[in-house]
Amino acid sequence: MDATAQPLVRSIVLDLPNLLAATGARTIEELADLVDGDCDADIWLEETDDGVEIGAGIGAICLAYPFDVAEFWSTVDEVDGDEVRRWESMAEEDD
Repeated sequence: MDATAQPLVRSIVLDLPNLLAATGARTIEELADLVDGDCDADIWLEETDDGVEIGAGIGAICLAYPFDVAEFWSTVDEVDGDEVRRWESMAEEDD
């Protein structure tokens, strides 16, 4: 998902309800489906004690509250890109 495609909302996310409201999702599962549907990699989200974990494949990044909603989308892009680069490097090794 291209973070620049997201609305220019500069809101601070203090907890999961804030993140859901900022993204228009009702549940973390719905947000995970939204994120995964817009990414090349199979992205997953998980609530942690102090934030949210965004992952794909064997890598993940944890965002601890508070964070800016734009940082969330940027992290989604980063995780997606990291996983795509991992796929590409594995394909090159197979050649």
